[in-house]
Amino acid sequence: MHPRKRQRKYASTMKLVGKLLARFRAEAGMTQVELALAAGVQEDTIASIEQGRRSLVPDLAETIDDLLDTKGALATAVDNMPEYDLIPLWAEHCLNMEHEALALSWYDNQVIPGLLQTKAYADAVFSNEIPAYSPEEIETQTVAYDWRKSSYSASEGGACVEIAAHPAAVHVRDSKDIEGPTFTVAPSAWSAFAAYAATA
Repeated sequence: MHPRKRQRKYASTMKLVGKLLARFRAEAGMTQVELALAAGVQEDTIASIEQGRRSLVPDLAETIDDLLDTKGALATAVDNMPEYDLIPLWAEHCLNMEHEALALSWYDNQVIPGLLQTKAYADAVFSNEIPAYSPEEIETQTVAYDWRKSSYSASEGGACVEIAAHPAAVHVRDSKDIEGPTFTVAPSAWSAFAAYAATA
């Protein structure tokens, strides 16, 4: 069942805190609108908390305690609420799955794009795949990093460049510093450069 369609596991705790807030607010002679303005939140937020439909978060509990002079009663109640009542309703289903999971996987967009990855970086990426790759499979995935030295290499055998041609990119490095940075271009750009270099 969708998390919004079912009763929260500890809904009674949220309602209890909501009733406390409503009682303290009424005794202080404040309306929901007045408390919301003083606390810097929307009126709907106060109404939802009082009705037990939204959790009272710790920071807001402390602010309201100060405003209503309740001597930390709301903050204490929030600190002792079950974990399920400290998260948004929409996230409860995810939290349940996380508690039952044997392993966690997630997508991160703040990583080095494939066209810019070194072989060492690619090895590390494939080593953390789930299901896990065997060493042989990792080598197969990164075998495209097969560097070739230019036929115009100097007699010393090191004063030149090396390339690793991939279907989606061409990597270029200094043969004298194979652990150093690489330069990456699209195959079409490399083909145009090679054609120009051949006639120069």
